[in-house]
Amino acid sequence: MDYKQLTDAELLDLLKSDDAAAFDQIYDRTASFLLKHTYNKLRNRGDARDLVQDIYGKLWANRATQEIDISLIGFLLTSFRKAYFNLLIHQRVKQEYLDSLAISSTTAADETDYRVRSRQLIQQLEREIMALPKELQEVFNLVRNYNMSYKEVAKTLGISLSTVVTRTGNTKTRLRKKFGGLICFLWAL
Repeated sequence: MDYKQLTDAELLDLLKSDDAAAFDQIYDRTASFLLKHTYNKLRNRGDARDLVQDIYGKLWANRATQEIDISLIGFLLTSFRKAYFNLLIHQRVKQEYLDSLAISSTTAADETDYRVRSRQLIQQLEREIMALPKELQEVFNLVRNYNMSYKEVAKTLGISLSTVVTRTGNTKTRLRKKFGGLICFLWAL
């Protein structure tokens, strides 16, 4: 089947039936536009790429139950808008948290304690990552440590884009269960 010839609606129907090639075509068809749009708002390539990858990750994760009653681009832009506002809220909360740490870390003892706890959290995060299955570790390291896009990871590992999305989502879910709200802070370290 030549997926390039299919309409967006036909691709979405195939996506609902777990067709990874349809997902790849949707990504190829729309990712560049969505990334440019996201970068224009964020002015940070790394954050823009992460946000776009999360949007496609949610599209894949919710493929069977997602009801898209507008155009594909309209849906992706709506998803971006929601993710963008969530990111703004997250950044504000993170900044408030960091500001509160700065205020409470006025003495040398407090600062030393903060550094020790930060190192302990990082070590705990590294242990959790090492405890992940090898496939999840590979994808996680390429995405987070080498700043590769999902598509680059898929090409490097010779797996489908949807597999990369699923593995990244599984890793994030496991780490969120273990660290809760601290996971956002750990990425900043």
